[in-house]
Amino acid sequence: MKLAVMTIGILKAPQEDPAVQGFFDRVTPNYEAAANSVGFIDRANRAWGPIEVPKCWKGEPKPGPIIATLSLWDDVESVAAYSYHGKHGEAFGKRKEWFVTTDLPGYVAWWIENDHQVTWPEASERFESLHENGPTAFAFNFVQPFNMNGQPTRLLGAKVRERWLANEERQSPS
Repeated sequence: MKLAVMTIGILKAPQEDPAVQGFFDRVTPNYEAAANSVGFIDRANRAWGPIEVPKCWKGEPKPGPIIATLSLWDDVESVAAYSYHGKHGEAFGKRKEWFVTTDLPGYVAWWIENDHQVTWPEASERFESLHENGPTAFAFNFVQPFNMNGQPTRLLGAKVRERWLANEERQSPS
């Protein structure tokens, strides 16, 4: 099994606005950091189809573009180690500078079979489910994750720390 994760947000300004330049300056380094992270498998490419925005996000005010990511990971702890630490953790700490604050979920996670090709419409459906039903085995967040057997579980802090430290080693120049 693999963990699929979709993130989404609305920038506070159009891409060419200096107010969001810091976000765009970090995109490539963060993609590189993800690719070098323990547990990272892949991120969306053209084969995954065009981006589909979840219905709950379509009515939101759009001062800037909607930014979405879709990626595959080995486990929840690997995503958490990447998301909340290192280069991405630094950028994540600045999200309120660049993104509109909403009451909507900012991400969704779900398990897929190893041979399953995830798509944006599927991700959008999972996102809608999390928004409408809260965390379930079908669509969850890191506050209430589910294991690959569909049982509620918890994020293992020691495992996140282990992955984070391994990522730091991988990212450090030799």
